[in-house]
Amino acid sequence: MTTTERRNYFRVSSELMLKIQKVDAKDSETSQPEDLFPEDKQASYLIQELHRLDNEAMPHLSSIAELSRPLADYLSILNKKIDMVAQHCSSPYLHTLYSPKEQTGEASQDACNNPVLVQVNLSEDGIAFYSADQWKEGDFLGLRLQFLNDYSHITCFARVLRCEPQDNDTFKTACQFQQLSKNALEALRRHIMQAQLSAIRQQRMKKETR
Repeated sequence: MTTTERRNYFRVSSELMLKIQKVDAKDSETSQPEDLFPEDKQASYLIQELHRLDNEAMPHLSSIAELSRPLADYLSILNKKIDMVAQHCSSPYLHTLYSPKEQTGEASQDACNNPVLVQVNLSEDGIAFYSADQWKEGDFLGLRLQFLNDYSHITCFARVLRCEPQDNDTFKTACQFQQLSKNALEALRRHIMQAQLSAIRQQRMKKETR
């Protein structure tokens, strides 16, 4: 894919939990990224089932809202409470969100052992982030991305396109996703769309407060 083609993807700035594992090029072709993070399999299934049930319930909730708005609002609140409990139960790394040392905005070396909270530039094609680790162009990485809006996550392989040194002893790393699964691509698209809508709402609020 050319640079021009990559730029055609919508890109958003997003804060998420990132975990990284270096892999061989051969492993990226013959293995599954989920195998790198075995602790995620049960959590991933739970989140996928919750999204499936939400989609099934949506038309029923719309019908209920036509008959009784208060009842529909109450059911929505119950649904959010269930989501919150499930999200916390399904996230083995949630405690790291509250650790002050993780609030750095960059993927430190700890990202190779434990997820870290990091600001990234994200698209359907790839991801860019700041890291204390220096990778080589062509290196393959196993990535675990956990989105903070609903705590859903994806695991995938990515190829390093460039790794540029920065003034603060970090490196800006740009990676291209490799053969995303259907579920991972759907979750990624959903997150990007939600991030775009959130940015639009924030812009509108700023204009209204001027």
